[in-house]
Amino acid sequence: MLVSPDDRLLFDDVVKHIGEHLAIDIGHLTPQSRLASDLDGLSSLKFFELMLYLQDSIGFDFDEAIIQRVETMAELVSYIREHRTP
Repeated sequence: MLVSPDDRLLFDDVVKHIGEHLAIDIGHLTPQSRLASDLDGLSSLKFFELMLYLQDSIGFDFDEAIIQRVETMAELVSYIREHRTP
């Protein structure tokens, strides 16, 4: 769950970058959206590519183990917040 205004800003930034990378309409995404089902056709490989893109765009340390742990947009935002590079 996004509790702070900073989390909401980060969520909006992540959504913007997801839309840019996948070139699809992502206006329906909410913090509760499930990545696998709400982003049509997001395979493990595409998720990996998306994470690398977000890493470069937003600036955080990406660990491949996240692919197995992150299911929702809120979890993705939390992961990015915790692993942002200063």
